[in-house]
Amino acid sequence: MIGLKGKSHPNNNSYGAGELKRLTIRLLICSCLMVANAMQTATAQTRIEEDNLLKAAFIYNFAKFTNWPEGTWKQQNTPLNLCTAGKDGLVSKLKHLAGKVIKQRPVTIMSLNNMQVPKNCHLLYIASSEKNDYKDILKAVHTQPVLTISELPHFARSGGMIEFDRKKDQTNFIINLAVARGAGLSINSRLLSLAEVITNEKAQ
Repeated sequence: MIGLKGKSHPNNNSYGAGELKRLTIRLLICSCLMVANAMQTATAQTRIEEDNLLKAAFIYNFAKFTNWPEGTWKQQNTPLNLCTAGKDGLVSKLKHLAGKVIKQRPVTIMSLNNMQVPKNCHLLYIASSEKNDYKDILKAVHTQPVLTISELPHFARSGGMIEFDRKKDQTNFIINLAVARGAGLSINSRLLSLAEVITNEKAQ
């Protein structure tokens, strides 16, 4: 829980845990919307396109709230590589993240060839087109510090790290903390507080 220092105000009510979580979610969504608006290139967007822009902005924030093992980047100017496997509507929106700066590193977008994952991927988004092969892709990177993300059903319980989960017309996400930690990744507690967290299921 985040503590706020300063003078107390007798007329202000203290926030409960649930209210703080809702406030934090609103702040993160606002941050994502700002990124999504900056990425938007067309004035007219369909609902699906808007959803994909928002998810791309979430992925931008996932990277901001994740720490990679020391020594992951050998040189100061080495980029942060966001790799994509397969094709869907979100893959095309992720291209708008190219050149943005995360952790003082420019983002580079890399598409996998023949589903071979290069060793310099830092994030890996697996598209819906790979529903029959995604488990093989996960096996190829499960010992590497690669933040894996997808909106495929049951992704987080099948060895993936972050799964988009849409419920009641709202985009949520599930984080498999056991898999992330097993790969040497550390996810900020503020991001974990907004997610459904799995702590006892390792990569299959």
